[in-house]
Amino acid sequence: MKKEIKEPKNIKLPDQEKKENGEKLNFWKRIWISIKDFDRYQELASEKVSVAVGYLMKLVLIFVIIATASSVYRFHISFQQVLEYFNQNIEELKIENGTLEVKQEEPIRMENIDLLDGIVIIDTITTDQATIQGYTEEIKNTNDSVVFLKDRILYKNSMLSEPVEYTYDGLMENLGVDYLDKQAILDYFSIENLTTIYGTIFFVMLIYLYMIYLASTFVDVIILSFLGYLTTKLTGLRIRYSALFNMGIYAITLSVLLNMLYLIIYTFTGFVIEYFQVMYTAISYIYIVTAILLIKSDLIKKQMELMKIQEEQEKIREELRQKEEEEKLKQEEEERRKRREEKRKKEKEKEEKENTENNGPTPEGNNA
Repeated sequence: MKKEIKEPKNIKLPDQEKKENGEKLNFWKRIWISIKDFDRYQELASEKVSVAVGYLMKLVLIFVIIATASSVYRFHISFQQVLEYFNQNIEELKIENGTLEVKQEEPIRMENIDLLDGIVIIDTITTDQATIQGYTEEIKNTNDSVVFLKDRILYKNSMLSEPVEYTYDGLMENLGVDYLDKQAILDYFSIENLTTIYGTIFFVMLIYLYMIYLASTFVDVIILSFLGYLTTKLTGLRIRYSALFNMGIYAITLSVLLNMLYLIIYTFTGFVIEYFQVMYTAISYIYIVTAILLIKSDLIKKQMELMKIQEEQEKIREELRQKEEEEKLKQEEEERRKRREEKRKKEKEKEEKENTENNGPTPEGNNA
């Protein structure tokens, strides 16, 4: 019985229990369980790590698609305002041989742009690397910024930890042209052509953000699993690290979805939540600790049930033992009774025999 009590600590769902469930968990069902059903975290933890990793990759892909679309939309807003500024304030502008030429005497700065938390800088004069590095550092702490330099564009959004660069050579190659002036740029960047441009930007950013965000999410999961390991040590549970890693993946689900929702709101309203990253991390920690504590509670409940079963079994065995003893006593009493009856019968037969021998044979007929 002791062995049976300890088995739940391995946190491994038996195959027969899986078959009894008869439920195949698809991607959306896993999301629902991860957010709402703590009681089934034990089932998720017992899966292969590859299954949980596949789930995380799909979840991150959905998030990155929304994040990329959000970034492209906000880039579109800033780009339209830049084009409008070019049209109204810049007389001469051309892109040739991978170089942007704008008639300007000093750098142009556009701030307080609608729906954008950032700045737009146009500086085709500066070639000093220290100044360019200063621009990079300046926009690093913003959510949406664009810097147009002589030979490249620096772009930073809320999803990027560092600004990314786009060369005019690369953009011109994608556009299939080698020269653009002000009017050609304004004409070229029509809705039809912008669709192609934004599609290219979307594809490049999707791959870049997916690699970056997937790596950072795995780091978060490893930290979560380590926290789960410390929690198991404090609670006295024995859970395999692979199970804790799986639990970390599912515990981060709600945080990723809330981040997704925040991005959508931010994209269309510009609303910024301070310390969102702290909340993002705290929710994941709460989820994995809660799941472990529920598993501990379930384990204690199972142990108590096993103890009750053991007590019932002992009680039944005691009752059977008492019945056996009573039955044995009855049998012994019955045997003693039979022996007494046989003894009395033998004594009676002996007595009759002795009487017969002493009195002689019984008279018959007239003799009698």
